[in-house]
Amino acid sequence: MSQVTLVISRLAQADLARIYEFLSDLGATRQAVTVMQLLKDSFVIVQNKPNHGKAYQLSIDGETLDHVREVMVSYGKGGYSYLFWHDEPNAQVLILTVKHFRENAYRLDLLNFDSV
Repeated sequence: MSQVTLVISRLAQADLARIYEFLSDLGATRQAVTVMQLLKDSFVIVQNKPNHGKAYQLSIDGETLDHVREVMVSYGKGGYSYLFWHDEPNAQVLILTVKHFRENAYRLDLLNFDSV
């Protein structure tokens, strides 16, 4: 089996920075570092097991993506979730977007194929 490359979209990178800054602004820098490590560890899991998580229906720019999944990462009384796409032909797992459980929705309006 060939190695699957892990790619983090610009939107997901911005989401991670937003989450880190939010926690840091609250004075929770240690928690911010822990959350980033938990998410990073989870990204490595989906890189090695692209069928991990729950199937998620996603269309971007009118095009439906197959093989999109959602993963939940618990932390304390809450946690985070993210969407990833297994781009099988290119042997890649693309982390698309990340959010806290309390956020209503993913920022999918900011996601396009140019940002992955």
